Amino acid sequence: MKKKLQVLIYTLVFCVPVILCAQNTVYNLGDQSTFTNTGVQWAPVTSTVSPDGKVRTQAATSPWHSAGYGIAFKQGNVLEIDVLSGNNTIRFYGSVHSSGTMKGAFSLTGDELGTKDVDMDAYNGMADQTGYYEFTYVGGARTLYFTFSGSNAYTPAIAVNLVPMTFANTDVWDFGATQLSTSLYNNKLNEAAINAWYPGSVTPGTAGVNLPVSWTAGDLSWTRSCQRQAAYN
Repeated sequence: MKKKLQVLIYTLVFCVPVILCAQNTVYNLGDQSTFTNTGVQWAPVTSTVSPDGKVRTQAATSPWHSAGYGIAFKQGNVLEIDVLSGNNTIRFYGSVHSSGTMKGAFSLTGDELGTKDVDMDAYNGMADQTGYYEFTYVGGARTLYFTFSGSNAYTPAIAVNLVPMTFANTDVWDFGATQLSTSLYNNKLNEAAINAWYPGSVTPGTAGVNLPVSWTAGDLSWTRSCQRQAAYN
């Protein structure tokens, strides 16, 4: 059983990002470079996965409109986009003739990236076909889900801009011995390490036991320099 401290400890977080070259990928939805089509207006696309495998849609319910307006997403249409680790901006080019909202999320049911109006008239300075709305995601590689609600979301193109970043894990000393995600943190303490500060005569979980005179855990050390002692409760 871990001991619980009545001591306020500030955790120092040192996070050093390494920024690499930005990458910008544009998926044209008007020609057949992303999804193929029959050339017939309002007919569903005939392929569902982009050549690089990172963008996916639904053939039966995602109709192609034209070279200028691309795909016209319909009510309930879902677009999946795989992104790499880093700072990602997903830009949807749109139209003043669109009506509805696009929701960005980590799953089909989530809304972590928020909801955007697809009508370019909702944004200052955004023109038909060249105007856009954006979603931003910062984090590890994953699939993002974009779900449309409304009548039409004319989408000539989608651009994914990535600024790759790598971060060194943060050293953490949690005095409750909580083990945080090892993909983000280096846990410097656990129950065994904390209990090892005390002699074997002290039963783990015992209340009222003073904090030891000194201890060291990696780069962090403690030395009691006053008569008043911190105690367990």
